[in-house]
Parts: sequence; structure tokens; C-alpha cells
Amino acid sequence: MAAEQALLAVGVMHVEPVGADDAVTRAVFSMNATEMPDFLAASIGDGDPRIAQIVQSFVAIACGGYSRDVLSDQRDWFEPPPGYATAMKWLARHGYAEREQHAFRWTDRIGPAMRASQIWNDQDRSVEASERIERDAECELIWSTMPDTLKQGVKSGRVSFFDLVKALALGWRDGRWRAHRGDEPFELSGQTLLARRIFELAGRSE
Repeated sequence: MAAEQALLAVGVMHVEPVGADDAVTRAVFSMNATEMPDFLAASIGDGDPRIAQIVQSFVAIACGGYSRDVLSDQRDWFEPPPGYATAMKWLARHGYAEREQHAFRWTDRIGPAMRASQIWNDQDRSVEASERIERDAECELIWSTMPDTLKQGVKSGRVSFFDLVKALALGWRDGRWRAHRGDEPFELSGQTLLARRIFELAGRSE
């Protein structure tokens, strides 16, 4: 993978043998995620041909959930954790972010790296945030059109979290409720997230 090769080239990763067989190797990180930002910022010079791959690798680590203190994947202003300050200044200097004192926001130039890391969609917006907005809108529709018996059961507590997940799996299709039997076989495909949000709308916890 090109991004992995770029990280190997600058020393963020190194190759080590797997087991006793030196012929089989794997690439592993040479440092933890909190050490990478400053190391990368100090290792990449202006005009380095590896910049594109390094930036992609960086956002995959910093915005993709590989470390506890992650950077925002939104287009709004944010203040990075202290360990990322040097790296963000470097990114701002190279046009990947704007800087206003201690705050930063991503520019369009970071888009290819964000999209390649599947953090942004084709509209250069956070995939996670976009999915959450779509899910919230669907849950509002589910709740507003839910059959009265089921809705009252959710409100009163008679319908458990699992009961609601099952009802969604069996009864919610293509943006509307359909008649179904409780003994029908079903498969889960995201109903747990929907049920969690609907419980919030009903003022209940799981």
C-alpha cells in the first residue's frame, strides 16, 4: 500500500519478522499515535514528493479514530489537542488548513486525503456526520409514523429495546411501516442505531 510505504520511508513504521520465519514480515508502527504528529511535521520538508501520501496517512490516523485524542473531521473551526499543534501548523502552512490563532479549519486542499481515507464523502463533508444527519431524519420519520400501539408501548416501557429493534427489522421498509408477523425471520442491518435514537426521542434509555 502506498500510504504504508510512505510511512515506512519517513520512519513512522518499520518492518519486523513474523515469528521465527524472517521471510515473512509485517509493517508495524514505530511510535504511538500521540507521537506521530510532531514527528511527521519535523520529517516532511517543503516540496517532498511524499507529501500527498503522508497527509493521507496522517488524516487516517488523526481523524479516523486510531488515537484517543482525534482531530475534527468537520469543516468548522476547531482547536486541536496539544500533541497535534505542530502538525496542524505545518498543514496550515501548506494550505491544507486555515489558522486563526489556536484554531484551525480544513480547506478544500485536504479533500483528496480525506476522501481517500473515507472520512469525507464526495461533497467534502464528514461521512460520519452526514450519516448521523440522515439517520436522525429517518428516526424522526419512523417515530412520527409509528403505529400507535407500538409507539405507546415504547413510551410506557412495555416495548423493550430488543422488541423495538425486532419491530424495525420486520416492519420498517423503504421509508414506511408495513404489516408483519412477529414470528417472521429477520436480519439486522442498522436497526440497533435507529432504535437507540428512537428511545432518545421517546425519553427513554436502553
